[in-house]
Amino acid sequence: MIVKMNGAYKIICHACGEIYPQEFDDFYEGVDFKKKEGWKSRQIGEGKWEEICKDCLDFQSGKKSY
Repeated sequence: MIVKMNGAYKIICHACGEIYPQEFDDFYEGVDFKKKEGWKSRQIGEGKWEEICKDCLDFQSGKKSY
């Protein structure tokens, strides 16, 4: 999810809970950035979305093992 925290927007992965360290001045800057970084959005309800980071997507697909 992309949330406003302390005056800046942050991206949080719903799968692992990681808060991406970069901050964004605008919600759509965060959206553009996460797309470029390989994050995926999943709609979980009307107007509700999950954000999944690239590492979690790779793990879920079997590309990475820990």
